[in-house]
Amino acid sequence: MLFVAVTLGFFAERVNGIIKNEFYPKRIYQNHEEAKSILASNIEVYNNRRPHASLNYLTPSAAHEMTGGFIKQWKHYPYLKRTEPVN
Repeated sequence: MLFVAVTLGFFAERVNGIIKNEFYPKRIYQNHEEAKSILASNIEVYNNRRPHASLNYLTPSAAHEMTGGFIKQWKHYPYLKRTEPVN
């Protein structure tokens, strides 16, 4: 199950990078509560208002509500080889 954990880690790092670099990249927060409040707002925008190229320019919430599928839009890196999960 290590493969699953590592894969989820990649996704988490991607989202963290997008939030850090696109939403107030050099902002200094006054306190923990201000940071939590602004982060919650950023996540709402990311999920409900920001279109994603990999989702055919839908928001994640709109893509989640769809039935059926759509054509994959993200890049394929053939030189990256997947390994079997480590138990």
